[in-house]
Amino acid sequence: MSGFRNMRCRLINRRKVSGLAWPLAGAICWLSIGGLIAAALAADDHPANDRESLGEFQVLVGSWRGVGQPKRGSTRDAWTERGACAWEFRDGAAALVFSIEGAKHYRLLRITPSDEPNTWRLSATRAESDAIDAFTGSKSPAGQIVFSAADEGALAAQLTLRTVADGDRLLVLLEQRNKQQLTRLAEIGYTRQGSNFGKGVTYRECIVTGGLGTIAVEHNGQTYYVCCGGCKELFEADPEAVIAEYKQRREQKQVDNK
Repeated sequence: MSGFRNMRCRLINRRKVSGLAWPLAGAICWLSIGGLIAAALAADDHPANDRESLGEFQVLVGSWRGVGQPKRGSTRDAWTERGACAWEFRDGAAALVFSIEGAKHYRLLRITPSDEPNTWRLSATRAESDAIDAFTGSKSPAGQIVFSAADEGALAAQLTLRTVADGDRLLVLLEQRNKQQLTRLAEIGYTRQGSNFGKGVTYRECIVTGGLGTIAVEHNGQTYYVCCGGCKELFEADPEAVIAEYKQRREQKQVDNK
């Protein structure tokens, strides 16, 4: 009889535990779903956050004609090259990609946000191979963007970007490390193609990034402008979302200016 009572008590305890377990399991389930929803919302904001972080480089978007010189002021061993910079939107993230034809050192520069605020990553593909050198950069007090190589074996130890003439000129300085000092490897001076574009006409804003819109796109009979092929692809993939975000930015800007 005592054994029967003990068995009955164990069954009752199990029922109590089971009764508590179901609400607990449900709470855990809802917490998990909430976490997934929060992660999804964060993922949706990721491209916008990337665009904001990379806004410093919006001035690079466009086509460029460049002249490279190993030694400043000398045409010896100089070369010419062409560059094109555009936005890239993939897998919920944004990047700026600068591709170069006729490059002597790096033929592709890909800039992405870093985990640290006001810093960026640069992946530079070498001209003569598929080898990629990794850099981390930040803005100097002089206003230049200075990228330092993460590996001592990189082709360039430091890469510096500087724009002048209201963004119509871009100077790229490559330096190598000689013992404890940085010495000049080469400098490429770029001039923006169509740099006279927009004089005497109304400024057109890129609906995606807020830069100078040079490519017309349409939706529901309305014409908008984007600054590059990457922004055009993003707009055409989901014009309603891009337009909604654009309107929200303009409304927020009006509030901030009050």
